[in-house]
Amino acid sequence: MTSPIETIRGLIQDYIDHGDIPEKEESLAQETFQRILAQLSSLSLQQRWSVIRKVKASQHTEKKTALKKSISGTTSKWKDVLLGVDHFLQLNVHHHPLTYSNSLDHPISFDGRFSLFAGSEVAGIVGSTFATNKPERLDDKGHQILDAIYASSCSSGYALALGDGAGGHFGEPTQDHKIARASHFGTKSCVRFLSAYDKPKQLREDLLDLIELVGEEINDKALCEGTTLVACRAFPQGKNYWITGVNIGDSMLVGWDPISKTVYHLLPSRATEAGTAIIPTAYRPFEVHTINDIVPAGTILFLMSDGVHDELPYEEKEETYPNKLTYRTRSLRTLETILGDIPPDAPVDIFLRKIIDATLDSIEQKRKKAVEAGERTQIGDDVSIVGCRLPYVEGSEKCTIN
Repeated sequence: MTSPIETIRGLIQDYIDHGDIPEKEESLAQETFQRILAQLSSLSLQQRWSVIRKVKASQHTEKKTALKKSISGTTSKWKDVLLGVDHFLQLNVHHHPLTYSNSLDHPISFDGRFSLFAGSEVAGIVGSTFATNKPERLDDKGHQILDAIYASSCSSGYALALGDGAGGHFGEPTQDHKIARASHFGTKSCVRFLSAYDKPKQLREDLLDLIELVGEEINDKALCEGTTLVACRAFPQGKNYWITGVNIGDSMLVGWDPISKTVYHLLPSRATEAGTAIIPTAYRPFEVHTINDIVPAGTILFLMSDGVHDELPYEEKEETYPNKLTYRTRSLRTLETILGDIPPDAPVDIFLRKIIDATLDSIEQKRKKAVEAGERTQIGDDVSIVGCRLPYVEGSEKCTIN
């Protein structure tokens, strides 16, 4: 007996191989695609994604374009339609260009080195603190930031992701572009998958499988390159939010309640002596860390790269993976000191700027000491942070773990 997934793949393949959509046959084509959509509703997200990969794999460009348009009316939303995703893009930052001198002799400040993206619900900052006195690394043209941010508001709640592209900045524009694609498509696909869920329980059960799909998407778009990835889905539940999240590598997810002045260390940074885990090129299943936790409405979520938290006060604890490999878990120590004097209802970008200012204060002190030492050196990193305030939602369901 043919499975539903094979039936749907067969419908798509039949159209790609033999079908055209002249205007007189438009209604027939629409009937075919309505049959596809009706059957898709009974499939898991993983199965629906395999259908999408079937379409993407077609070499018949014109027919594939017509198929996408017939599914969603455009070529841009067809994947969301097939996945049953209902989300509104809030922030999309990737391969962001900056122009500045990276000479160690120049002060490191916000202007010229950083960009702020402020929205009504979500805000982000990306930039660079890199500085050097090495002649072969000096550059007054700046470079592209290889980190990426992707964030959406969903039919209920939010989906957020941040990726820190691994490596790069060695004067190879082609490699830098691929690394930036890895972080971009990692965050984009992760948010798309997270947005497909309206209940925490089902997402919790599927989360590890979804990460494998994210890895496949990165491989499709940027073979042999990778990124760290921290992401979460926030579901409104009465006076709280249910947070389902995942972290691979040394990025971090933190919550800040500006009313009670409480810090929530949701997904700490993790790294071994060998470095950070990277998806999809250098991670093992036990390096995928997940959470299912509750925070009060009004909490501001911060996803940040190591370029941010390396320069903030932190504490680390050594732990051991199942294979006896030692890793360090890092949590911030003084976030309440940095953010405590900001009015609770201040825009999210004010909180982000305060964190970045603390990062800049630290890296500027390092720069001054390096100049005094006069030794050949380099400091700093790409920097990225995204913040999202979780508003109270009238009439949302009471929060339950199951």
